Parts: sequence; C-alpha cells; structure tokens
Amino acid sequence: MIGATNHPDQLDAAAWRRFDEIVNFPKPDRGMRSDILEVITQEMAIDGFDPNDLAERTEGLTGSDLRMVLREAVLEALTEERTELTQADLVSAIEDFEERDNLKNMDMIDGDGAALTGSSDDAAGDGDHSHGDHDHDHGHDDHADHDGAASGDHDSDGTGDAETPPQ
Repeated sequence: MIGATNHPDQLDAAAWRRFDEIVNFPKPDRGMRSDILEVITQEMAIDGFDPNDLAERTEGLTGSDLRMVLREAVLEALTEERTELTQADLVSAIEDFEERDNLKNMDMIDGDGAALTGSSDDAAGDGDHSHGDHDHDHGHDDHADHDGAASGDHDSDGTGDAETPPQ
C-alpha cells in the first residue's frame, strides 16, 4: 500500500503501523522556495521581481502553495485589467493566501472540520451528545432497549462493559 498525506499529525498510531517504510518530503526551505518561484514565473514579466524576498515571506509554504499564490496574483491583476504583475501583487497575494489558510485551519479545529478529524466539544465523554441526523434514545435510563432487556442490566457499574445477566 502506498499513501500520502499533508497532515501526518492527523494519522493515529494504528494507521502508521500499516506502513513498512515512511518517506518524508519536507517542505521547501527558503532557497528552494526562491528556486521554485523563479521556475514558475520564468515566462512572466514581473516588475521588481525579487524571488528571495518572496521566499523569505513564504515560510512553510509548499510548491503547490506558491503556485496558488501566483495564480491569486494573476487573477487580481486581471480583475484590475492589468497584464503585468508587480512584486507588490505577489506580496499581497501571499498575505491573502496566508490569511485564508489561517482561517481554514481555524475552521478545521473549531468548525466543520471537527467532523473530519473526529474531535468534538464533548471530549469529556459525559454522554450528553446529540445526533441531529437521527432520532433515538441511547438507553441511558432503565427501560427496554432494542434487545428487550433493561438497559441498566448492560452496564450497571458504568465501566462500559456489558454484564451477562444471570440465567
């Protein structure tokens, strides 16, 4: 099996054990980002272009992120009916990209992303959870459950282990 992730911190130990070998491709350093910027802009006219300055401003960004920044700068210039980019366009696009990325990361922590990562506000596990997508009783009090047995017979000691009723 071959797998790839941009979020290795979100894989649990059981997932990591399934891989015999792990090859890590670190994010590009400043020099690599500068080289990437020179390559992806080689066919473009950019007034005042300084790839070293841009590389300094893009700590932690990948080659793909740098392409998105460039795309953002091009689209912004086109909306202003300009056909030449400037260093200021690229700096502005970097700032916009980082702002969106920060908001997206906050959403992954606090918002809809919690469903993807398995986190929730009910981390204490107190059982007070709701399911907006279905309506049923979890049998937290002594009444008949789906098997016809009283739910209190299943877990009277609160450990989560079902007890076998006497025969």
